[in-house]
Amino acid sequence: MLRQHVRRYWAGMLLVGALATLLVAKFFPGEIRYPNEYLNAVSGDSIKNYFVFEYYTHYDSGQLFTGMNYPRGEHINYPDMQPLLAVPLAWARQLGLPLADYGIGLVNIGLLLALIVAAVVLYVILYRLCLPVWYAGIAALLITFMAPQIDRFQGHMSLAYACFVPIQWYCIIRMLERPTRRRWYLLMGVFDLLIGLLTAYHMAIGSLLLLAHIPVLAWQQGWRRSWPLAWRMFTTAALPLLAFRVWLGLSDPITDRPLNPYGLLTAHANFRSVFAPGHEPLKQLWQFIFETDDPIFEGQVYVGVVGLLVLLSTGWLVLRYLRRGQWRRVTVPVLPTGLRTSLWAAALVLVAAMAMPMRIPGFSGLTELLGPLKQFRALGRFAWPFYYVFSAYAAFYIYRLWRYLRQHRAPGFATSWLLPLLLLWGGEAVWYVRPIAENIESRAVKDKLVGAYGNYQQLLGWSAFEPTDFQAILPLPYFIVGTDKLDMGATEQAAYQTYKTALNLHLPLLTMFMARSSVGETLRLAQLLSSPLVEKTLLPKLPSTKPILLVVTPETLRPAEQRLVHMAQLIRATPEVSLYALPISALAATTVASERTRAAALLPTLPAVNGLYTTTGKGVLRQSFDQSPDRRGRLAPGAFYEPREMFSTLYAGPLPMPADTGRYEASVWVNATTAYGLGNMQVKIYHDAEQLDHQVADTRISTEIQGDWVRVAVVFRRPPTANRIEVLYDNHDLLADDLVIRPLTTDVYWFDQHHEPVLNGYPLAPTH
Repeated sequence: MLRQHVRRYWAGMLLVGALATLLVAKFFPGEIRYPNEYLNAVSGDSIKNYFVFEYYTHYDSGQLFTGMNYPRGEHINYPDMQPLLAVPLAWARQLGLPLADYGIGLVNIGLLLALIVAAVVLYVILYRLCLPVWYAGIAALLITFMAPQIDRFQGHMSLAYACFVPIQWYCIIRMLERPTRRRWYLLMGVFDLLIGLLTAYHMAIGSLLLLAHIPVLAWQQGWRRSWPLAWRMFTTAALPLLAFRVWLGLSDPITDRPLNPYGLLTAHANFRSVFAPGHEPLKQLWQFIFETDDPIFEGQVYVGVVGLLVLLSTGWLVLRYLRRGQWRRVTVPVLPTGLRTSLWAAALVLVAAMAMPMRIPGFSGLTELLGPLKQFRALGRFAWPFYYVFSAYAAFYIYRLWRYLRQHRAPGFATSWLLPLLLLWGGEAVWYVRPIAENIESRAVKDKLVGAYGNYQQLLGWSAFEPTDFQAILPLPYFIVGTDKLDMGATEQAAYQTYKTALNLHLPLLTMFMARSSVGETLRLAQLLSSPLVEKTLLPKLPSTKPILLVVTPETLRPAEQRLVHMAQLIRATPEVSLYALPISALAATTVASERTRAAALLPTLPAVNGLYTTTGKGVLRQSFDQSPDRRGRLAPGAFYEPREMFSTLYAGPLPMPADTGRYEASVWVNATTAYGLGNMQVKIYHDAEQLDHQVADTRISTEIQGDWVRVAVVFRRPPTANRIEVLYDNHDLLADDLVIRPLTTDVYWFDQHHEPVLNGYPLAPTH
């Protein structure tokens, strides 16, 4: 009898694996046959992830990725290039094995294989939860093909491996069943460390889920009884994190990565993201009935209508137990070992994924206690364990209810609702996967990105230039993403053509699209677009005087970008892109000397009013903050400093007189090395108490940069009746200096502490 039972178990496992394979082949027939020919998406994070992976595997080695942030490059942990897979392919390339040519296929097939593995592991878990083979197999497939990782196939592909959380949970279940067996602690510790080399989120999710079991064990078993197991769990969770941290500390030389990345209190889970449909057709119906917004994407772990019904039924049971005083039935539910503790632990992890208690008014200051954990800013991703554990609980719950009704002589009634529930669950899985799969199946375009024919090797070959004539690529429209200081997103055309050029020509990019990049290096890159009044401090650090290759897509360019195009030589133009050669000398040229000469001739003819010299008689205003107690000024000691998260008032008072009814500019310089992002500046125009106008400028897209200071400007028009103005700044940890309000037709001069002229906030001191 036991042997027959074991055979049935293994046969069920093989059948689940086979069915999962058939379903993957059904949804992704082209990609599973030709995985190396497909790109899951051609925009956003997905195309960037393909680019960094391809560039590293074909051109780089070791712990340095050189495809962005030229000339320094970046540590392999930050471009989202899946080092666990990319580094071995680079090794193979160095040994003469052309495996890197199949890198995209390996990534694609890995995501599909992870679905199959997830189904098998979930089957094993459900079987250990005392579910029969047939039902465990069905439930495993349903849970797998509604997994939140499928949503990542077209985005963060390093987060799209559906089997990782089930494997982590399975290891925990085995720890709970056999606390003294060391193999499961070792296996989970090694597994977490390895998958941390795909992305650190996987490792952190496993560690947090394991740590969440410790308090649950304490209240379910008592602290004294659970202490040995709790200690083993703690060390298993902590050691991979510690080892990863030590590796980064020893191998990453950057010391100015952002300490407080944006999103901790916004990219979280909530009730809607867990229990409300995030995909059609039920999404629209839900929003029509309940009048809700779209679920937060980062926290989207939809458990289905069946999961919601199980939640409501469980809630009703819990209320019954509490009314009867049966608290123990709630804290220690009558469930198999793998659910009794893990369900509560996953709920605790879900609370953390909901950014609780930090989102409760008055508790936001608790984020300051998180330290390095703030780097895991997308807290919603930590809801993934809840999806798997609660979905397994839902499957267990409806099976037990079905069995109870059958045992109480109501088999017809039991089957009448079980089959529709399973069909509804399966229908939601199909509705979820099908549109994602159809999008992917329509993109057999890998050769268009990395193939030799019709690409930039050929395009450049029709000119007098060779790839080796250039040292790097600068994309226009410009994009740079990686810190919360500056954040200029890439258009789909600009990103695709830029990555394509870099891969074809083996040229690095003078930009970055990474996580937690160096603040200083980000500023130096964006400074390349600053006006001629700013010296480009990155240029002397370039290893060559070769020109820069501009990759310009036919889109609207900002004035700073147009200026670069005008300085460059057109090489070749196609409907998709234009290539230009930008000499380093042209990029390095400034107008500081000529403006200094002009100022020397002009200033003796201008009257001084409160230390300001203006080229017209129109009113201007400057707030120097010289009397501020904070002495970290820009051109002189004294700066406005507001450490709290709030709207700061840089100026509130009458408009400068005599007034001008034309266009004005309010500008201020903001320090980019403070603890948080750069926020935004706002200008409000009033007639007495009546607000006439409100303008906002996002500092993250500013490219006027000198040293550690970023210039942000708001252009507005003064209505004839306006008599009062407010200049506000919305930020946390604000350090600002040299606020100037002036008509755009008026230049303003003053002298700094060294008696050097300053024009509209730009110093005209001679460079050395």
